[in-house]
Order: sequence, then structure tokens, then C-alpha cells
Amino acid sequence: MGMWMNTRANPTAIWARSYNVMGQATAASMNPEAEKPNLIENFDGIQASEDLLSRWQISTDSDVSGHSMAETSLLTPGAEGTPHAMRLKGHLAPGPKDAQGHVSARYAVSLPAGTRNLRGIEFEARGEPRIYQVGFQPPKAAASPIPEISFVPGEAWQNVRVPIAWLANPSGYGLADGPWMLEISVTGPAGEFTLDLDEIRFY
Repeated sequence: MGMWMNTRANPTAIWARSYNVMGQATAASMNPEAEKPNLIENFDGIQASEDLLSRWQISTDSDVSGHSMAETSLLTPGAEGTPHAMRLKGHLAPGPKDAQGHVSARYAVSLPAGTRNLRGIEFEARGEPRIYQVGFQPPKAAASPIPEISFVPGEAWQNVRVPIAWLANPSGYGLADGPWMLEISVTGPAGEFTLDLDEIRFY
């Protein structure tokens, strides 16, 4: 990890306001049907990469030199032998002074009806060993910064679990006011990045 960090990347500051989550690879469920009620997105119903843009909103910085760029594409096969996964790939531009390039992928999530005993979100991830952030924002917190947890993917698929305290009382955070927003973002030194995602679900 130290190879890509420079004076603009301060992991101590990042981890001070979040957690570093690196799950270990897990075996496939013995009963995949039991996981379907908690499924958020597994990309298997998407037939073309262009359809990803109707589901995932990609945003980049607009105030840095060169402007960061990103695109999504379907990847085959996905994690655990599934038909598809999503690849987020792009280039972080250098920022002026202490600023950093920024790319994020956002997905509107509806909580399952009668939600109970949910503790967080998990997903399968792999990619270059950069620091990525993931946050899950309830509708009523739209004007506030999203609490974020950091994770570092590896070359092999690994399970990442993100505990989210808000899920213990979803009605208190505007469950009826609109969809929640899942955001996965990358910041850091200028350069290329690639992140693969699959099997996003509640746990």
C-alpha cells in the first residue's frame, strides 16, 4: 500500500474517521435462495454495460486539473461463479495544492419491507490496492456528510462487510421519504484505478 501513497494521501487521517474493512473470502451460501430477500444488486439481470448507467450514477470531480474520469462495464464471470459483476474503472486526476481527484458510484436502494434485524451491507470486491470508501445514507440525512468506512481490495474476490447503525432503526431515518443511497468512492493520488463489485446485499 505504501507504494502508491504520497504526501497528498494521508491514511492516518482517513482511518481516524472511519474503519479499514478487509473481509476474507467466504464460501458460497449453502442455500442461495435464502439470501434473495436481502439482495440489493448482483448485476445478473443486466444484459448490456450501457444499462448500468440507468441504475448507477457516476460522478467525478469538476475542479481539479485534467478532471477525473470513470466508466462502468459488465464483467463475466462475477464472484462465486455468478454470470456478471460490475467494473468501475477510471483515472484520478491530480488536484491543485492539497486537493485530490474524486470518483464515486451511487445506487438508490429500497429497504426490504418489514425490515428487521439488519446490521449492515456486504459485497464482494476485488481490485487494485487503493483505499476506497463506502457509505449508506438515509433520506433524511441527505444534507449531511455520509459516514464512510474504508476498505482495500485485493487481486482475488473478498467479502467486505460494512456495519451500519442506522439500519437498527430505519423508520427513524426517513424510510418512507425515499430511497437510501449507497455510495462507493475512490480518492487519492493521481493514476489509474479498477474496482470490481458483485453480490451486494444486506446482512
